[in-house]
Amino acid sequence: MIPGLVRRRSWTCAMLLTLGASARAQALEPPSIVSCPSDVWPDGVVTDTPPEVALLVHLTAEGLVARITDVVGPEPFAALAMESVKACTFSPAREEGVPVPVVVPFTWAFTSPEPPATTPQTELSPSATSGGEVVGSYTPTPPKARVVDQATIKDTPGTLGDPIRALQTRPGLLRTPFDAGWVLVRGGDFDHTSLHLDGAPVPLLFHLGGFTSVLHPELTERVEFHPGVAPARYGDALAGTVDVHTRPVGDDFRAITGVNLVFAHLYGEAPAGDGGVAVAARRSYLDGILTAALDAERAKIAPRFTDVQLRVDQGPTRWTLVGLDDRFDAPTDGGVEETVEVAQQGLQLVGVVDAEPVEVRPRVGWSGRSVSGAVSDERLTELTGGARTELHGLLGGTLEARGGVDAAGYAWALTTDGVERRSPGVRAEPFVQLESRGRVQSSLGLRGTLLQVSDHELRHGVSPRAGAALRLSQRWTAATELARVLRAPRTTLLVGTPEGRYLSLEQADTVSLGGRYASPEVTLELDAWARSMSHLAGFEFDGSVDGQLGDARGLEAQLQTAQGPVTGSAMVQLTRSRRWEDPQDTPELWLLDQPLRIDLQSRWSAGRGWQLAARWRFSSGFPAPGPGPSGEPATALDLLRQVREPLDNSGRLPPYHTLDVRFRKRWLRGPWTIDASLDLQNVYNRRVPEPVITGFGESRYGYGYGLPILPIFGVEGRWTRPPRE
Repeated sequence: MIPGLVRRRSWTCAMLLTLGASARAQALEPPSIVSCPSDVWPDGVVTDTPPEVALLVHLTAEGLVARITDVVGPEPFAALAMESVKACTFSPAREEGVPVPVVVPFTWAFTSPEPPATTPQTELSPSATSGGEVVGSYTPTPPKARVVDQATIKDTPGTLGDPIRALQTRPGLLRTPFDAGWVLVRGGDFDHTSLHLDGAPVPLLFHLGGFTSVLHPELTERVEFHPGVAPARYGDALAGTVDVHTRPVGDDFRAITGVNLVFAHLYGEAPAGDGGVAVAARRSYLDGILTAALDAERAKIAPRFTDVQLRVDQGPTRWTLVGLDDRFDAPTDGGVEETVEVAQQGLQLVGVVDAEPVEVRPRVGWSGRSVSGAVSDERLTELTGGARTELHGLLGGTLEARGGVDAAGYAWALTTDGVERRSPGVRAEPFVQLESRGRVQSSLGLRGTLLQVSDHELRHGVSPRAGAALRLSQRWTAATELARVLRAPRTTLLVGTPEGRYLSLEQADTVSLGGRYASPEVTLELDAWARSMSHLAGFEFDGSVDGQLGDARGLEAQLQTAQGPVTGSAMVQLTRSRRWEDPQDTPELWLLDQPLRIDLQSRWSAGRGWQLAARWRFSSGFPAPGPGPSGEPATALDLLRQVREPLDNSGRLPPYHTLDVRFRKRWLRGPWTIDASLDLQNVYNRRVPEPVITGFGESRYGYGYGLPILPIFGVEGRWTRPPRE
């Protein structure tokens, strides 16, 4: 323990000395603790031996906590230590006098909340130095990447504690119609965002219907979101990239079970050797609950899903298996009875083998997506296998280089009204990335694309990208990014239409400029961006498929603040997105254009396990669809009332806004933690017409209305036991 870091009454904390640190780590000047908050001993918990929680704390170059990993300690103390350490502030670590981001080991040692009267009270000295050594520098995320960790967003109203759904609270995303789970980034289509699980591409991160992601929240460590330019190791994205990083299996036995209005879930975790095993499963039943108020047919508007997950860790190797089944009924542009069932099934196995300095991420998966009903029947299945092999840590000092290749093989099968088309394909994408750290943090990347589909010409291209961040002061940072990125056309058009063999790689040129202010109490992010697009595969007015043009631009701002037990954020986003068929055409608004989006939220930790939170959202109405090919007006189907209503064929549809409120109470009893919550979604019951995305890229969307007010009551129990000696 480092002298001078004894906190009064309830805890002590210290940075651990790291033995055998590398020469490079020893050259670093370690950070020092500036301030840490008082902690709270959990109510009702009595232990003979006060516990200690060990953490790895990732600090930014400004000395702020970027994230916390490798938490070792019993619950509920581990969760309390994480929340307290996140509120600590540090002086920056320095390498040759330049502030740099680092990883430091940290121990939070709890002591009895009722110390003897003779125990001396020692205050934390703001000038105390750590005296310890850092583990080493870490490669920071690109200048404008956004990271959302589960602990931060688990109590956000309207998310059911889901880290992927909580991405909607960050700038850069448009609200998906019906909150249906498609990730729309900065005026891009649903398939313009590449989705990844531990670096491996996946077809969808969200269950259809939007209530939760495909991973149990306990398996999610953090979500890395790149709203503009992603590192070169990510490809096939025109608008943005999302990568879900799974959580390593811990050192304790844990079991979690819970139910709410939407689904029931189970989770179990057990250490084994140099690793462990975690299993999880969830099943929804909202359609069954709605059947009590509606008939069984109308209740099918609710999403129905099942998922299972298995995670196995052993030394430097880990494997994650995800299986899912989704279904829900969606309206079309036909009559009241003309609905379709949108369904999705999938099985994905993702591995990570880390043999420094080489890292291999193998993957194999199968997915099927279908639309069936009164209008048409269409099903797409995809079998894929591949791996990303990466060599990193090639340079030392303030420079780092990494490179590798991402390769995969595909087997597609598309069935439309009984007619099946099969097509194999292979893809190879070499990449290289160079990053520098210091007062100016920069990155330069290059990614090549080679795509061969049977009976098609070879498609190829190069995606250069660059980014830079300049520390203007201890708290202000300016950043910029630019890139030309490529992606393959939508699979249903690439292999399912006669024109598919002539489609080029889709292309987007992106540039952004922004700034960030960060202090222990306030964080402010500002961004301006623009993107031009070409060769966008889509249906034209005559029903044929060809490349189209588009552009998008926007302004984004988010303010986050924390004052004691109260936290809050305010986000405002302005966006414009347009499309047109030929260069001489007049641009028209994209069908999912949203000029204004606002997200306001606040959370109050009231003590004694109580927490209250509220969130208000606003999004501009989508552009009106206009009349159909024969001049008939567009309509929207309200499945709850079984009526079809005409839409205004000019201007915009009514704007969306809603209020979500969440109440939570936590009880701690020995190894058990019990949470009871009430998540009131859509409090004032506003339902507006919105387009339905099925994932097949229709030439004309159907329109419908969302769910009414939902009082989602939930109860969850957590049990934790350390392994016996």
